[in-house]
Amino acid sequence: MKKFIYYTSLIVLFVCLVASVFFQTTYYHFDSAKVNDNIKVISSNEYEGRLTGSYGNEKASYFIESCFKNNKLSPFNNSYRESFEVTTPVKNDNAPTIKIINNNNNNVLHEYKYGIDFKEDMLNFNESSVAFTKEDTIDIFPSSLVIKHGGKNYLFYVSFDKNFSFRSSFNANSPYEFSVAITTEVYNGLLDSLRNNNIVNISIPYSKNQNTTSNIIGVIEGSSKILPPLVVTAHFDHIGMDYLNNYYNGALDNASGTAFILELSKSFSSLVKPKRNIIFVALTGEEFGLLGSEQFATEYNDIIKDSKVINFDMIGAPNTPISIIAGARYKDSADKNVELINSFEKICNEKNIDHKISFENSSDHASFANKGIDSVTLCHSDVSKIHTPNDKIDYIDISAIDQVYSIVKEEICDYAYDDFKLFLYNPYLVISLFVLFILLLCAPSFKKKIKVYINKKNKPLDWAHEKK
Repeated sequence: MKKFIYYTSLIVLFVCLVASVFFQTTYYHFDSAKVNDNIKVISSNEYEGRLTGSYGNEKASYFIESCFKNNKLSPFNNSYRESFEVTTPVKNDNAPTIKIINNNNNNVLHEYKYGIDFKEDMLNFNESSVAFTKEDTIDIFPSSLVIKHGGKNYLFYVSFDKNFSFRSSFNANSPYEFSVAITTEVYNGLLDSLRNNNIVNISIPYSKNQNTTSNIIGVIEGSSKILPPLVVTAHFDHIGMDYLNNYYNGALDNASGTAFILELSKSFSSLVKPKRNIIFVALTGEEFGLLGSEQFATEYNDIIKDSKVINFDMIGAPNTPISIIAGARYKDSADKNVELINSFEKICNEKNIDHKISFENSSDHASFANKGIDSVTLCHSDVSKIHTPNDKIDYIDISAIDQVYSIVKEEICDYAYDDFKLFLYNPYLVISLFVLFILLLCAPSFKKKIKVYINKKNKPLDWAHEKK
């Protein structure tokens, strides 16, 4: 009977040890260097700045889909893609010009230089050409002009960036037909020209077009179909290329967040099945007014209405506190669905991680918060290079990525996994089981040696030895 118990215990311990080694060797550890590698890929010129609805954006979406498939994520509602129509800027045949024309003889008095004196902003392109005269109304501000022509508004603002490198997000519903960044000289020249009864003729090299774009969705399936899911998001679109063929690659904004959730999905998909679904969504259209997150939150509201949503936007800026951002609706409201923001704040305090809390609709969390869903954005809010060609991989800090992972892992594990199952991945468990197995394996030998030693000690001396 004792032998049966011993060998049974030995077998059980061996099986547990093998299982623990299996869990350890099959678990893929999150690697911030791999995040950096994918940021480099996604923010490369190959994807042409990932403007929503563009070829580069579509190409990036297929790269993300292939990563989800390789990470063994399941499709969501039988597909990895959630496609929808979007209005997007496209280059037209216009040459960009601002010309001052004599109203009497139509001679060109002056022509400003594109990229030096002026450059279109990306705010809107309802119209691509217009001619202003003295009859138009001008609202004059210290650093901008709004010219009202034919009941429509056209914005000109002074840019103190001499290279005109900044591009705004696109807004198809903007109150302005187009927006143009100008120098102070152009500001004064436009006013003087119209006052002198000249014509200001403007041509913009972009128009609007309808295109299809897609959110990319993958799921780590949980054991429960009843528990609400955890939703993990990041937008992969950016603002494309300008007419001068400058690439706005958006390494921090937001190739970083996209690469971060790709690595998260790879790591967590290597664990045992979670207790609830974890839905990973690479969103498009954020730079067009949170279009992708609004599409997803609306279409799948019944599925995610009780879920938690963690959004990543700009992860990896050096020497920057982590911003934990909740929806603006909760700023002064007593009715706050902000469990996530409280949890992340607690984790940051425990780990002595520099952070700040804010309530604003500055990223995709807003689409979920506006529907009453507990959602936050985690962000390194360094905007010094955002929406310029300088937002490059060179300025990404791997240690900042690790810092975000350190707080996210804890929250995801607590919300989506059973503690006992995660204990199987504890490296100390392997060591403990190995030591116990060796001790148990050697126990009979130890027992035999101890017994021999005791017998020797208790054995009486022979007569001849006693006589001596």
